[in-house]
Amino acid sequence: MKKSLLALVGVLALSSITFAQSGNTTTATNCTGGPCTVQGQTKLQAVKLEGLTLTVPNEIDFVLVDGQLNPGNQPLTAATTWNLVDNTGTAIGSYANIVVDAWFQGPDAMPATDGSGNVIPAVNIVGQLGGSGPQLHFGDAPPYNPNLAVTDYDFPIYNVPVTTNSPDGTSAIGNYSLDLNLFVDSIAAPAPFPALMPGAVYAGIVYVTAAAI
Repeated sequence: MKKSLLALVGVLALSSITFAQSGNTTTATNCTGGPCTVQGQTKLQAVKLEGLTLTVPNEIDFVLVDGQLNPGNQPLTAATTWNLVDNTGTAIGSYANIVVDAWFQGPDAMPATDGSGNVIPAVNIVGQLGGSGPQLHFGDAPPYNPNLAVTDYDFPIYNVPVTTNSPDGTSAIGNYSLDLNLFVDSIAAPAPFPALMPGAVYAGIVYVTAAAI
């Protein structure tokens, strides 16, 4: 009986330390042989944060061949979900649109990893929205996001109202996704990109920014 009682009290004590905002310990007394019961309690609290989420692929790979547009092995799928409603059911602030842009930090999109100094410039990266839009080089169009600091090497992906794909068509809770097909352009080969690419592994990072504005 004593071992059983200690185990029960120990579970309650552990629970109160782990989960309760203010701990409490309940001890059974006067257990003289009959059933012995002790009861404790712990407070539960959950917080749901309003905000914006963005999901993109981990990696996109290219097989480079001179004199052609070299497609990536998968599109850059930019998927956003947002909940811009507070706990009274009112839209937060004055957000009207969800805007998503892809961009490079500078002119060198994909440097060679062998230390040779060879590089695929950002202006040689081509994007095509949804597989049917025009094929544009990065930087051909201004960004959707007016707060985006880097504007020379970007590609606007989408700009949608915050009511897009919402449960009732009017609330500021929604989601959207669009594919940006990427290519490495070795046809026109703008300077300083060489007409014949040296054999190497080229690697870089394209950033994707989603914003509620």
